[in-house]
Amino acid sequence: MAGSACGRSSQGRRHGPPGDLNRAVAVLDRVLQGGNVAHVVPSHAQAGGRELAERRRDYYRDLLAGVSAARGQGLTLEKAQAELGLEHASRTCATSRSSRDREEAQAANVAAVWKLVQQ
Repeated sequence: MAGSACGRSSQGRRHGPPGDLNRAVAVLDRVLQGGNVAHVVPSHAQAGGRELAERRRDYYRDLLAGVSAARGQGLTLEKAQAELGLEHASRTCATSRSSRDREEAQAANVAAVWKLVQQ
């Protein structure tokens, strides 16, 4: 499954969530239900255990729900970014270098999901 919740490539490009968050959540649910998840090796973050996959799944689920709710309430993208701020990403993006980088990543993720929900 491709996609990263936060971070930048070595060329400085920002990584974003996968294009189909519902599928990403469903895949992570199936993998985690299997019960044999001991190691998770993301492509753009430090390796970890089962909790890493659980946090990523929860973040994607919360991000999708939050953006969908914001659109349903008629909020603008900017208002949604403010309401779905850093506290929604803090557990997932804990490896980012700075608070500013995490804030930028969260705003970019909200914008990416905003476009996905629009389609």
